[in-house]
Amino acid sequence: MFDFEDEITYLTIDEVRIVDAGDSDVIYADTKRSLANAEQAVRGLLDAKVLPCILGGDHAITMATIAAFSNEKPIHIVHLDAHFDFIDGRNGITWGHGSPMRRASEMAHVKGITTLGPHNMAAVSRKDWEASRAYGAHVVPLRLVRTQGAVASVEHIPQGERVYVSIDIDSFDPSIASGTATISHGGFTYYEVKDILREIAKRFEVVGVDLVEVSPPYDPSGVTALLAARTSLDFIGSIFHERMKRRG
Repeated sequence: MFDFEDEITYLTIDEVRIVDAGDSDVIYADTKRSLANAEQAVRGLLDAKVLPCILGGDHAITMATIAAFSNEKPIHIVHLDAHFDFIDGRNGITWGHGSPMRRASEMAHVKGITTLGPHNMAAVSRKDWEASRAYGAHVVPLRLVRTQGAVASVEHIPQGERVYVSIDIDSFDPSIASGTATISHGGFTYYEVKDILREIAKRFEVVGVDLVEVSPPYDPSGVTALLAARTSLDFIGSIFHERMKRRG
């Protein structure tokens, strides 16, 4: 559990307090325990009635943060990624960074999954693809998102739905986000993602956010980390701006 009165880092803007709740403990070479720690941390945030915004880690972390919502009302996941992330397993590993949407699809409290922007499907087997179709995942490839725009890309989700947003930094083009291990050329621009996230904030109740896969050693310029920080703050701002508008 977190005691927010004792946190050393926070920022208050109008009625919104942004708190740094610290890091989740990672146990070297023990993925399951590390993910269990992350899940416990997010459950603590939800118990405190705050919006969890998880930064860092590879995409495996999303399996834990989504699991933490099991005692909450059902959610729909909106997933921005260069990749599909519906792989059942690879080399015997079923809880890796290529599997978060597959594991999420097995959770009873997840109503649906929308993946926006994939443009590197080379690692997807037919079996995994067919499993995603059987589940009902809504996949909008990058070129289609770019053609139809932000509104059309999410309009299949019912207005007002409770949404959890997972952003992989590799969904951005590597010209602005080289600091990640799995770059794929042709990704989103900053403004394309900003427009998508703003539309999500307008249409839905955002209940959780993560932004993952940033690896600063791959980008000595620091541009990738700056992009991640700016995107996170933009989205948080949009979420609470829309909440305040709804309150009148």
